[in-house]
Amino acid sequence: MLERLEAAGYEEIIPPTFEYAEVFVRAGGADVADKLIRFLDLDGQLLALRYDFTASAARLAATKLSDRATPLRVCYTGNVFRQDPGRRQAPSRDSPGRRRAAGGRRRPSRRGDRAARARADAARRH
Repeated sequence: MLERLEAAGYEEIIPPTFEYAEVFVRAGGADVADKLIRFLDLDGQLLALRYDFTASAARLAATKLSDRATPLRVCYTGNVFRQDPGRRQAPSRDSPGRRRAAGGRRRPSRRGDRAARARADAARRH
């Protein structure tokens, strides 16, 4: 597929897997914030795994590709990562034409988590 797009004049770009969380919130609104998988970098900045491609591709176009002639002809592929706070399963990892839970496994129950912590605490005491 990529060969066909390149033959048609499209250039592949590789949007980053994570961005500053504010990039996604600014592009998608407050509802997006609850669906982001967020973490802090070493400087304390809030980052998020890629929620969608639009914000990242637009940022790349406005910065790194700003000197190119328009219209830009770019293509990209990859996974996006979202969580649904209302669901009790692992965050989803979406990719074009495919949707499944990250890792393909169900999240362990809280009871299992407590039992594992109790075993680890007992092992540390001995």
